[in-house]
Amino acid sequence: MAPTAVAPEVPTLVLEPSGRAPALARRFVGAWFRAWEIADDSDARVVVSELVTNALLHGEGPIVVRLFRDEGDGRPVIEVWDGGTGR
Repeated sequence: MAPTAVAPEVPTLVLEPSGRAPALARRFVGAWFRAWEIADDSDARVVVSELVTNALLHGEGPIVVRLFRDEGDGRPVIEVWDGGTGR
């Protein structure tokens, strides 16, 4: 039997495509930065807001936001995607 990788839980937020999505994503990022004791979340909140807005305007279906720490340097990583087929 091949070994399987065990991944830690990744904070994930699934948003309906609505005008509230960017604000909810900013709150999600802010809460996790506080939990991780990262004092300055302003850049991350702008980035997630822009990415979610792009998914809202140009994508399809629910918007997924994932936030985790890079294993190498501990920096936060933000992923945003939607159900659309485009990039």
